[in-house]
Amino acid sequence: MARESNPTRVAWPKVYLVLTALSTGLLGLLRYDVPPFDRLPPVAAAVLIVAVFAAASVGHWYDVNRRERRAEDAPPDFPATLDEEIAYRETDEPDEKRDGDGRGDDDTTDET
Repeated sequence: MARESNPTRVAWPKVYLVLTALSTGLLGLLRYDVPPFDRLPPVAAAVLIVAVFAAASVGHWYDVNRRERRAEDAPPDFPATLDEEIAYRETDEPDEKRDGDGRGDDDTTDET
């Protein structure tokens, strides 16, 4: 399995692993009638577990969509093929002022 080059802010596999462990612990407490969990009906526990996983799924979806929106504005890291044309964003900023530091095409250097 390949790692994503642009990860999300949250380590979602760890989140789901922790939620699974907590849910298993809750089911164990219900099974062995440990107070105060012995008063919780099994259907209420099931609804709670589903609601927690649903909330985590919505958070995961939001995080991935935010990452994808951020990545759409970024230029590609490396062109996939040499014959593929890559469109870059044009800037409306004026050309930099040439100050003779040697970094621009129009800069002149005094070689005296």
